[in-house]
Amino acid sequence: MENSPALKNLFGFINQFQGRLIRAESHLQRWAFPLLLIFALFYYGSYYNAGLTLNGEAGSNVLLAMRIQQGWVPLKDMFLGYNLMWFYPLTWIFHFTGPHLLATQIYFMLLSAIAACLGYWLVRRATGWAWLALLTGVLMVMMPGAIFRNYMGFIGTLASVVLVKAYVLDAGSSWRQCFWMGAAGAAISLCFLIRIEPSLLIAVVWIGLIFIYPVLNLVDFKKRFRTSFVGTFMGFALFAAIHAPFIVHAERNGFREQFLGQYNNFIHLMLNELNYEVRPKPSASTLPSESGNLVYAGIPPFKPVISSIVPSSSSQATGAIEREGRRGRPALMDALFGKTALYFTLSIYFPILSAGLLTLFGGLLLLLAMYRGSVKNKCYALLILTTTGCALSLFPQYYFFRPDSVHLAEFMVPFYPALACGVFVAVCVYKEFSFLKGPAVLVVVVCALQVIVAFNSLYGRDGSGSIKQARGRTAYFHALNGVDFRVPPKELPQWEGLRDAILQNSKPGEFVVTYPYVAVLNVLSDRPSYQFKLYADNATELSNFSEKAIEDLTKNKPAVVVINNRDINKTEVSRFKNWAAPFYQYIKKNYTLEGIYFDQVEVFVRPVETKAL
Repeated sequence: MENSPALKNLFGFINQFQGRLIRAESHLQRWAFPLLLIFALFYYGSYYNAGLTLNGEAGSNVLLAMRIQQGWVPLKDMFLGYNLMWFYPLTWIFHFTGPHLLATQIYFMLLSAIAACLGYWLVRRATGWAWLALLTGVLMVMMPGAIFRNYMGFIGTLASVVLVKAYVLDAGSSWRQCFWMGAAGAAISLCFLIRIEPSLLIAVVWIGLIFIYPVLNLVDFKKRFRTSFVGTFMGFALFAAIHAPFIVHAERNGFREQFLGQYNNFIHLMLNELNYEVRPKPSASTLPSESGNLVYAGIPPFKPVISSIVPSSSSQATGAIEREGRRGRPALMDALFGKTALYFTLSIYFPILSAGLLTLFGGLLLLLAMYRGSVKNKCYALLILTTTGCALSLFPQYYFFRPDSVHLAEFMVPFYPALACGVFVAVCVYKEFSFLKGPAVLVVVVCALQVIVAFNSLYGRDGSGSIKQARGRTAYFHALNGVDFRVPPKELPQWEGLRDAILQNSKPGEFVVTYPYVAVLNVLSDRPSYQFKLYADNATELSNFSEKAIEDLTKNKPAVVVINNRDINKTEVSRFKNWAAPFYQYIKKNYTLEGIYFDQVEVFVRPVETKAL
C-alpha cells in the first residue's frame, strides 16, 4: 500500500502544500496570533447583538445571576444545573452594568475568543506550525458553540492546554515542570467549579498522565518521579486551594451540604445515564399514561440521583428520571438514503471514527515508542491521547444525551486542536516510520474529513454560535435589563407583543412563570419567578410534576403564565401540553388566554377578581 501511486501522489500533494506554507511561516510566526485576534474582534463584533431567542440559556443565566445578587442561596433556594463559577462572573459584571443580557452575550463571546487563543497556543506550542495553529484558532472562532454555553468548549480547551504543558511538553527545568503541574491542578479545579460532569472525565485523563509521566524516560526515572510527585502534590494543593474559598462561602451562606453533595450526585447521574445506554431498550412503544406522564414498558425508573440538591417541597424538584421521551440519534442509514440531513447525521457519528482512530494511533505509537525507547515519540503519542481525551470529556453529553447541533458544536471546540495535533504527529510519523505510513495517511485523511463534515453540518446552524445566526436580523428590539438585540423584521411584532403582554398584565414584583424554559421573558420584563428550577421537560421531571406545579401556582398566584409548546426534545410527546397535560388544563381553566405568539407561545393572565355585590 505504501508504494502505491495513489499514496505517493497524495503525499506529494501534501508535501507541496506544506512547502508553500513553510515559505509563509516566517511571516505567520510573527503575525498569526495578531491576525487571529483581529479576526475574532471583527467576526464577533459583526453579530454581538444578534441571536436573541426564546429558547436556550440566555435568560436562565441572567435570571439566576440576578437571583444571586438579590440574596438567593445557590443550590438551596434555586436549582443551578451547573456549578457556581458558571454564574458568579455574571454577578460581578452586573455590579457594573446592572442585569444586562447584551453584556452577558459579549462576555460569552469573549470567553469563546479566549478558548480560541488557548487552542491556537496549544497547537503552536506543540507543533511549531503557525499556519496550523492559525487554522485551528479560526475554526474555533467561527463555530464557538451556542452563545451562553461557551464555558463548555473553554473547559475542554483549557484542560488540554495545561495537561499538555504540564505532562507532555518539556518545560525546560524540573521546577518549571512542577509549576505547570500545579497550574494544571488549579485549572482543573476551575473546570469543576464551572461544570462538574466533563471535569470528572478530564480528571481521569489527569490521573493517567500522573502515572505515565515518570516512565516517559526511564533513564531519568528517579528525577521524573520526584518531579511528578512534587508537581502533583502542588496540583492537588492548588486544586484544594481554589475550592476552599467556595466551600467557606457555602458554609457561611448555609449551602455547604448541597455544594459538596452535588459532586457525588453528578457521579451517580453519569452512571445512571451509562446504565440507560447499555441496558436493553423496551420493545413496547412509548405511551402517555392517564396522568399525562410517560411510561416505558418493562423499564424500572431510575433511582433518584440529585434529590439531595432539590427540596421535595418544590414543584420544580427533580430526581429520578422516570421516562425519556427525548429524540434519539438519527439513523445513519436514513441519511444515506436521503431521509435525514446527510452532513448532520454524519457529524453525529463521524467523531467515533476520528476520535477512535486518533486514540488507536496514539496508543500504537506509545507502545512502539516505549519498545524503542524513543522519548520524542512517547511525547507525540501522549499529545494525541491527551488532547483527544480532553475533547472526549464533552462527547457523552451530545452523543448519549442530546444529539443536536448545540452539544455537538461544543464538543468540536476542543476537538479541533486535537485534530490538528493528530495531523502533525501523523506527518512526523510518516517521515520516520515506513511501516506506519499507511496509518499516518489514514489519520490525516480522516482528520481532514472530520473538519469538512463538521463545518458543513454546523456552520449554517444557529446552534454552532456562528455568524449565520445574524442573517436576516435587521430590526432592533428593546426591552428591560439590557435586551437590545437585532431580530428578524417579521419577528419584531411577536417580540414586542410578548413584552407588552407581560408588562401590561403584571406589576413590578409580581410573579411571571414560564414553562418549560423561557426565562428570557422574565429578564426582558424584569419580573421575578418563584420557580426553584427554571427548566422542565418530560425527560427530567417526576410523575407528580403537575400536582406540585398546581400547588405552587395556587399558592403564589403569578400574574402571568407563559407556555411554550415547542417540542423541546424533538418528539411530539415532549410538548408541554402533552407531557404536563393536567397542569396545562388547569392553567387554561383558571387563567385567561391573552394571546399566542410565535405560533406556539401562549400567554395566560390572571383573571380580574370579581368584586362582591
